[in-house]
Amino acid sequence: MTPPLSRLLIIVVCLFTVLCFHVSSVMSIEVKQQLEARFSYKVKWDFQEGDMKFQGSLSVHAKGILKINAQFASSSHDLPAAVMLPYAIDAMGGHYTYEEHVYNQNPPKDCPSLTEEYSGGGPLTIEKMPGPGNLIVNNLGAMMKASGVSGPAAAAMSKNMFDHYLLAFPGVKQKVTGRKLYLCKYIPAEKTIAVSNIGIRYLVPEDGKIDGKASWTTKTNTTPDFQVRVSNLPQHFEKKAYQPENKPGGVSYQLSWTVKEPVFIAIQRKVKGKWQDLETAGDLTEVVAGERMFLKGIASPESKTMSSSDWTIDGNNGENYIKEFKATDNHGEPLPMQPDDLDDQEVSFVWYKGDSGKVKLQATIDGEKYDKEVEFTISRPEYTVTWENSPDSHFGECVGGVKALQDKWPRENRNSRHGYEGDLADGKRVFGLEYNGILFQCATDSDIPGKTRWVQLVTETQKFNSFRAYGTPTTNRGLDNRYPTAYNDSFYDAPAIPTSIIKDNTNGSWEVSLKFDLYLIFRPDGRTRSETEQNEWIPVKLIKWSWAGKAARNTLEDDWYEVHSYEPVDALGREPTQESISEYPTWDDNTLTFE
Repeated sequence: MTPPLSRLLIIVVCLFTVLCFHVSSVMSIEVKQQLEARFSYKVKWDFQEGDMKFQGSLSVHAKGILKINAQFASSSHDLPAAVMLPYAIDAMGGHYTYEEHVYNQNPPKDCPSLTEEYSGGGPLTIEKMPGPGNLIVNNLGAMMKASGVSGPAAAAMSKNMFDHYLLAFPGVKQKVTGRKLYLCKYIPAEKTIAVSNIGIRYLVPEDGKIDGKASWTTKTNTTPDFQVRVSNLPQHFEKKAYQPENKPGGVSYQLSWTVKEPVFIAIQRKVKGKWQDLETAGDLTEVVAGERMFLKGIASPESKTMSSSDWTIDGNNGENYIKEFKATDNHGEPLPMQPDDLDDQEVSFVWYKGDSGKVKLQATIDGEKYDKEVEFTISRPEYTVTWENSPDSHFGECVGGVKALQDKWPRENRNSRHGYEGDLADGKRVFGLEYNGILFQCATDSDIPGKTRWVQLVTETQKFNSFRAYGTPTTNRGLDNRYPTAYNDSFYDAPAIPTSIIKDNTNGSWEVSLKFDLYLIFRPDGRTRSETEQNEWIPVKLIKWSWAGKAARNTLEDDWYEVHSYEPVDALGREPTQESISEYPTWDDNTLTFE
């Protein structure tokens, strides 16, 4: 009679206890903390018993992770480490399909030959075995070599001291539905089957691999038994190599299994110049919008080679991430990720919106496809912009508005010369209609460290009218002077119509309407100076404001004068408006080149 698994375990432990007194050296067996297990199990039947014909099939495939069960490991029973290595299922799932048909070859009159049939399929979960676990690796042969025992004692003990493993997958009960005959009519029917009840007892080969295949046939007179046992242990230890018994018949069994170090993809993030695993390095999945993400996929174990990398960021919808924000005085736009940017082992990008992001990597390792998905939490700072504005404009020398207001704008925040002493007039004094100025300032309660800048786009519409005819309006849009328009936490502006630099042969009126889109952009600080420089500017606020004016002169000899001006108000007479945004400013022109 074949000893049950529990009796085998008792025998093994008793032999361990006797032999451990003779161990004189440390066993050189590497203990894996987790293993990947897979099995494939198929049963097919097609046979006749009297007038009844039975046909059907069961197919089960499962894959999961086994983890070392430290409670039952040999080291917790005063036995040498790595002698008995028990592993229990941590998570294991699979899929099954089932078909069964029973026919009566000589049915009653007016009755169909099909007497019953069932079908089913779907996902299943393989459960953890009680006690030591689903896999017990007994390194008894290795222990013998390490013990120093020799001579007759070694010969006597070697009969039962060999490396072997016990692998078990308990039965999972599933209901399958179908129909059966009752008084020559079909009625609904169902039955419960145990789709996986597998026991494997095999020798560990010289290469240490735990895998194998077994196929055999048997004979039965009804639906076959789905509980199977296979073994290649010595006959005095395991009398039956197959259960059900291996003999000619209409039922065939196929079983294959593999237990190995798990192969998987890990995603790492580069922080402070070092690659760190996202699952083990703490809070690296918590990011700030604008942080430059450097991600890399690696194969585990390291001996494996990964190929055909394919990154997916937020479904590759392009709505929350960019490659970079490219900005100069004459051109600005966010550059999207291209397909070539997503097919390498490493990927670099920037999230510019908040909330959450998801990255998925698909790759091939040794010809098999694997994938890994990681979710990120994305924070964004919130800013409020306030302004102090003059209520009027003046006609006279353009000096950049009211000095008292202009002086509130720190020089370190400036990136361009305001007024026109240089940009348009080669250092000469400029006269015209000028707004007396508006000062914008930003503030935040966010604890996200970083810097701010200002980018202002201008839509300029102007029209020259003579006393003989109305002119045609011209409209230009572009960046206001330089990128960035200003630095840090404030920005000041005083737009004007510089009549003194107009062509001498122009008379009539000059109308100018200026609509401003003022963007507040933010760049988060990095953990190092280099990281800060690699981070990207993101838009956080948009302020819309406007100014317009009209100047005129009657003849070429007359001086220009103000006709009217409209201070920074929108069409409804309100102050400038602001809103939180995430869309980038774009431009292809500059106010210095407007015609």
